[in-house]
Amino acid sequence: MKRILIVDDNISILKQISSHLNGYEVLLAKSGMSALEICGKEKPDLILLDIEMPGMNGFDVIVRLKQNPSTEKIPVIFLTASDDSALEVKALKLGARDFITKPVEKNILIHRVELHLRFTSYQVQIEQRVASLSDSIAISLAEIIECRDEDTGSHVVRTSKYVEIMGNEMISQGLFRQNLLPINCR
Repeated sequence: MKRILIVDDNISILKQISSHLNGYEVLLAKSGMSALEICGKEKPDLILLDIEMPGMNGFDVIVRLKQNPSTEKIPVIFLTASDDSALEVKALKLGARDFITKPVEKNILIHRVELHLRFTSYQVQIEQRVASLSDSIAISLAEIIECRDEDTGSHVVRTSKYVEIMGNEMISQGLFRQNLLPINCR
């Protein structure tokens, strides 16, 4: 069962949103600090985060989440009563996946939660496939290098150039940023 952390200093909003999320394990936090503590222990699959809270606001929370390798990939959907587009832009720039205005409409909330949970699941699957493909490529390259012919040295150089081109193309498309670094074989 997927875990959703709802963070809001208003208890009635916590109860309202929680009641909309049947079928999920719901975790509740009344403050930003409490949310960070829960994330450290429970690792939710998604966070619904209020922006305006006393003490540590939602922007402070997301900055801390994104700085921590164990929580940086948890999708965050901001909740706010404000319709200020500058707040929405700031939220997205800080790494939020989405932005929902309060009062929350149940069907919109459920749709967006499901959408972002599915997106995260697909992202994990793609990362696993890339890791598997990388292993296969490395094994294939090792086998190619071991093939002995009169042009083995030239063959290894040509093969490394092809790998460089493929890797740099994946990087230029924004794929696997955390796993690939630009290379330059000479």
